Amino acid sequence: MKKLLVITILSFLLVGFTTNIQTTAKDSHSKNDSDHSEKYAYLQSTNLINWKENESTKELAKKLTEDADSHNEKLYEVYNYIVKNISYDREKLHYIKENINGLYTPNMDQILKDGRGICYDYSVLFAGMLRSVGIPTKLIKGYREGLDDYHSWNEVYIKEKDRWVIIDTTYDAVKTQEEDKSVHKFKADEKYQKEKNDNSLLSIFNSITKMLNHG
Repeated sequence: MKKLLVITILSFLLVGFTTNIQTTAKDSHSKNDSDHSEKYAYLQSTNLINWKENESTKELAKKLTEDADSHNEKLYEVYNYIVKNISYDREKLHYIKENINGLYTPNMDQILKDGRGICYDYSVLFAGMLRSVGIPTKLIKGYREGLDDYHSWNEVYIKEKDRWVIIDTTYDAVKTQEEDKSVHKFKADEKYQKEKNDNSLLSIFNSITKMLNHG
């Protein structure tokens, strides 16, 4: 009787243990699929970040990163170019606010040609250049600590670190060009507040993927 009881208990524990392993493995697999989908989504050329049709942007990114061996090195080259060569355009910001009620879509090739832009320009250009060389990059809108105006920046996936980091090329360009101050590329999360729908691209991408898989 005791032997039967022991066997029953051991069987019960084994089933529970196996179920837990299977559940954990399934959750881990789902998480990996989600992570992969997120990275893939933020490599795409979209209506806003249309790097495939902006030849100057694509070619410059390729040229800047041709000797880079890692994501981090590619990021460094593109970041340095933008921060050193694109100036903040206050007149453009004023014009957009006063004349077109903020309804503005950046053109990456034009930004490079002008060598000037507002935060929206910086973040779209940075995202386009990085995506074109295989680095997943998000464009984020919201607010930054210390700034009153609505703002735009990026989150970039660093393969070597296996994490997303905040980079604000607008802020860094102003600090380095106008104030001659050194800055740290990777920003503290607590200084930035995203607007609620900043993950809309991923949501749309996941919805389409589900439809295709079940179609």
